[in-house]
Amino acid sequence: VVGTTGWYLRGLLLGWDIPVVYHEVVERIYGITHWKFLRGGMVDLGSLIGAGWALLRKRGAGLGVVLGFGAMLPFASTAWNGVEDYVSWSYLYVPVVGLAFLAGAVADELRFSNRRGLRAGGVVILGLFVFFYGTQQVRLNIASRSAEGYWKRVLGFNPSSEIASLELGKAYLKRGEEAQALRFLFSPGITQLHGSCLAMSRYYSVRGDLMVSAIHLRRVSREQKGLRFQGYEMAAAKLFYAAGAPDYAEEVLGRVLMANPYSIMALERLAEVWMLKGYVPAAERLIAEALKVAPFHPRVSRMRAMVEAQRRASGASGVSQIVHPPEPGWLRYALRKMRDPRLRETIIQSSEHHRNDPVIQMEAGVCLVRAGQKARGLSKLDFAVQALSSCAYPWAMKCWAATVAGAYEEAEEAGQRAQELDPSSPTVHGVLGFLSGTLARDPKDPAYRHKLDQAIKHYRQAIQLEPRYATGHNNLGNLLVDQGRSEKAIEYFRHALRIKPDYAEAHNNLGTALARQGESEEAIVHFRQALRSRPDFAEAHSNLGIALARQGVSEEAIHHLQQALRIKPDYPEAWNGLVMVLMGQRRFGEVIRVLRERLARAPDNLSVALRLAWMLATSPEPDLRNGSEAVRLAERVYRTAGYNNPRALDVLAAAYAETGRFDEAVQKAQEALQLAVSSGQGELGKRLQGRLKLYKAHRGVHKQP
Repeated sequence: VVGTTGWYLRGLLLGWDIPVVYHEVVERIYGITHWKFLRGGMVDLGSLIGAGWALLRKRGAGLGVVLGFGAMLPFASTAWNGVEDYVSWSYLYVPVVGLAFLAGAVADELRFSNRRGLRAGGVVILGLFVFFYGTQQVRLNIASRSAEGYWKRVLGFNPSSEIASLELGKAYLKRGEEAQALRFLFSPGITQLHGSCLAMSRYYSVRGDLMVSAIHLRRVSREQKGLRFQGYEMAAAKLFYAAGAPDYAEEVLGRVLMANPYSIMALERLAEVWMLKGYVPAAERLIAEALKVAPFHPRVSRMRAMVEAQRRASGASGVSQIVHPPEPGWLRYALRKMRDPRLRETIIQSSEHHRNDPVIQMEAGVCLVRAGQKARGLSKLDFAVQALSSCAYPWAMKCWAATVAGAYEEAEEAGQRAQELDPSSPTVHGVLGFLSGTLARDPKDPAYRHKLDQAIKHYRQAIQLEPRYATGHNNLGNLLVDQGRSEKAIEYFRHALRIKPDYAEAHNNLGTALARQGESEEAIVHFRQALRSRPDFAEAHSNLGIALARQGVSEEAIHHLQQALRIKPDYPEAWNGLVMVLMGQRRFGEVIRVLRERLARAPDNLSVALRLAWMLATSPEPDLRNGSEAVRLAERVYRTAGYNNPRALDVLAAAYAETGRFDEAVQKAQEALQLAVSSGQGELGKRLQGRLKLYKAHRGVHKQP
């Protein structure tokens, strides 16, 4: 309250620096020994004591001071309770009355004064004050004739006012001036994207650009509670209704009306949804409830007119209109921000049509990085951080993207900037944890332990700041798995799933951890859950296939491994798993076909070339063997991998034996045996001794390795 006094006197009472966003400029004084508190407190206390003395003597000046000072309390409470975002004109009436009492009291004192000069001087000063005050109020009225003029004046007083920039952007949106609106909604002074993205989501929804509307809606925080924070639900209802998904619109409107049954806007939107679904009698009952709440509200009148028009159009049957529902991929994105490849391409295309919208550019940048176009994605994120230089979230996204792209210095700079802007953001700490965890990949690195500890520290900080941060729990679990602390990791994965039951990555990670502990049955359940939430999850398909193979369910295992490769053709774990399952079923022809296909996609993969050479040289089925091709492949690996690789020498010896070059086979097998023994590969050495006997007997290795 004491911190309010100075702004209050020059603002509401004198009209200086008004309009202004109060809680962006007022100084908060927390220490009772602060000199500003002592000075302001004595002024306030002196004013109240003087007002009390005047009231005891029935002087109007006392009442004027009490009214003027009392009006400051609700003015100060606007910041404490967040009731208003700026000083409301309604507050001017009470202090004006107080000011009138005070001026009247001064005039009375002057009138009864015996000193003529004092009376004349006082009248002049009082007249000048009234003239000045009236002039100030006229100027305020002129500035408030339009929303643009009002908020431009606010920015003139306080160029860094985030609320003024946001409100000015909204004013331009109402006029349809999108380019101007974007300048203010996403100006460098904006630190939080909630309000700006909410405004843009509504704007794009009305225009019918539903994909772009959904992108902005996904950036709106859903964690805020209470009557004041129902903007997300109302915007989501508007978007789902426009998209042809009335069931989802009905669900979010239900949440709004459970919190505030008197929301006329929500009642109107729900009536529209029910009319779209053909529930005309239900809509009429809803209108009856709205009439009880606000019988003369224009929205209620519109609701009645809408129902009457529907009845005239379709009669009393209540036949619903034709609804064209959105694609499942769009719905998954709008509800859970899941980006399938087709949707990623749509988002990227949208960014070409909205080049000045930093949120669209940021989302397209993330999609490009996930699609492997890292340089192009980073370029779009650079645009976002330049436009929103004071907002931590774009910097955090750039840190993530640069980490994925391997630009670690750039990632560290962006992460540091994000932390400077918002050190209490769980998203920022989560991204910094991801960066540190990525850098801690090599246990031989002297800084490995420090980087790993930093990653764990950031994830723990993120969880502490936001206990329902599911991604933080999941990623921390991954780090603990890398440390070999599977039991603790499983706890974090389970916690992530309690927060977000359809979290596909957490289901997959939990399944992997359980499979390592031998809990195959439960692991399979979680892999299936991951695929229910995200059918295009290649890693979950691969893990499920391998787990099923270990249980002997080979055909389904092959199906899921093939699905993984259709989604992610270069996924090595799925290739290896598929070869393993086919080998287990002795389907050697299919193994060779798969290895050929894999080698065609990755010609420089020496491991695949070596496996294919071995199969061509040693297959139990004579029709599948091809000694000359095996020699060609094995010699290429031998030359490329170096001449001291015992496994390459082993395969080359088997290939020579298949083509009848037994002396060379013996020579290479002996070299391989010496290298295996000297390098401590005892098992390989034992196998080589057995093969040497075959080569000396002029026989090849015709059995499964």
